[in-house]
Amino acid sequence: MLSDKVKQHFNTAAQAEWERLDINEYYRLIFRLHLDFIKEELAAKPRVLDAGSGPGRYALEFAKRGCAVTLCDISDGELLLAEQKFGENDIAAERFVQTDLRDLNAFPDDAFELTVCYGAPLSYITENREKAIAELIRVTRRGGTIAVSVNNTWGILRNALGKTNESFFANGDYWRIDEVVETGNCPSFENVKFGGEAAPEKHFFQPDELMELMTNSGLSEVTLGAAPCLCSGNPAQYNKLAENPAAKAQLEVLELKCYCDKNMIGFGEFLLAKGRRK
Repeated sequence: MLSDKVKQHFNTAAQAEWERLDINEYYRLIFRLHLDFIKEELAAKPRVLDAGSGPGRYALEFAKRGCAVTLCDISDGELLLAEQKFGENDIAAERFVQTDLRDLNAFPDDAFELTVCYGAPLSYITENREKAIAELIRVTRRGGTIAVSVNNTWGILRNALGKTNESFFANGDYWRIDEVVETGNCPSFENVKFGGEAAPEKHFFQPDELMELMTNSGLSEVTLGAAPCLCSGNPAQYNKLAENPAAKAQLEVLELKCYCDKNMIGFGEFLLAKGRRK
């Protein structure tokens, strides 16, 4: 089953996942934009479910801001590392639960005021994705917020372009570029590895598709964003510019101005979405 492959992959990639969002300024920008997207919700210090939490990078930040946090993930290896990181920071979480996003029966209805699914867990669900969204909504209180991030089709291609990946664009048939653009579905490639293992197959979204998934699930007040937006696909250039504090500050101001601009989000590396449970 695909879920078994995802579990195995992230069990081996747990440490790499923990390091990813602090490895350089570009990824720290991605982290900051994800947090900014839900800053108003976090300010209320809600009870939070971090669904697909990975090793807990976001959950730990939620807890530091005074939120009561529960983590769940399909990977027991990721959760073990999350427990370790919470312990190292002398911060408590309410629970660490191993489960598939499509089966959150460990949690009752209306249990959380904010449910977060960051880091693209939904992109690894290639079947019955609507069930996962329904579960995220079910465990969230009425009036509460569900926030997600997914991989973005054009953002992934911009990433390859920014790396000047000539081999990738010269071998479009092998990489199934046209198929991925048309369907969003990306197969697993043995030579595409993260944390030592081949990345599982996944689904890349486009903004209209993500909006439709959220609104068709019954959420209201759905808004979209991208992380990063202006700097998407240009990590080397951003990291170089960020060595200058004034340039870094200016770029952050510009990112904050444009990352929720409907004319820009389609180029972001991650798509963000949040909506309110009716």
